[in-house]
Amino acid sequence: QTLLGAINAEKLVCDEARTMKWSQIRTESELNTVLERVKAEGGIGLLPGFYDILSKEAVNEALSRGCVWKLDTKNNAAAVFSFIREEKIKSLRSKWVCSIATTSAVALDSAIWKACSDECLSYLGEDVAFALCFDGAVPVNDSTSSLFHALPLADDPCLLF
Repeated sequence: QTLLGAINAEKLVCDEARTMKWSQIRTESELNTVLERVKAEGGIGLLPGFYDILSKEAVNEALSRGCVWKLDTKNNAAAVFSFIREEKIKSLRSKWVCSIATTSAVALDSAIWKACSDECLSYLGEDVAFALCFDGAVPVNDSTSSLFHALPLADDPCLLF
C-alpha cells in the first residue's frame, strides 16, 4: 500500500496536482538548474534528508539509478524529488526516503502523488513504502493543500520539512 493509500489521502490530492507533468532528471547540471530555481523562489535549494541535507554521493547515486524527477515548470513552481536509500534508518522496514525540494504546497502534493505512482515505485524494488522529507519553505498554512494537513508529520525541531 502506498503512502497515500496508507493514510487514506488519495482523495485529498487536487486535480491540479494530479495532472502536473514530471520528467526524469539525468544529469547533475539539470538537477542544479532546478534546485537554483527552488532557491530563487525561497527554498533551501538542496534536497533534504533525515536530519541533514542529502550528500552529493547520495544524489549522484539517485541520478545514476534514474530516481530523480523534476516538475515541468510551465506556469508551475520549481520542484524536484528523489528516492534515496538511507541506511541510518533502523526502525522502519523500508529504508527509502522521498526527498522533495519545492516552495509550493500544490507542487508538494503533486510530487507525493507522482512518487506514489507505479512508474516511480518500480524503482524501489519490492518496497512501496518510503519516508518523506521536504523543504521547510512549503507554506504550511496554505489552504490549497488538504493533503499536507493529512500527512503524519513528526513534531521534531531537528527534522527538515
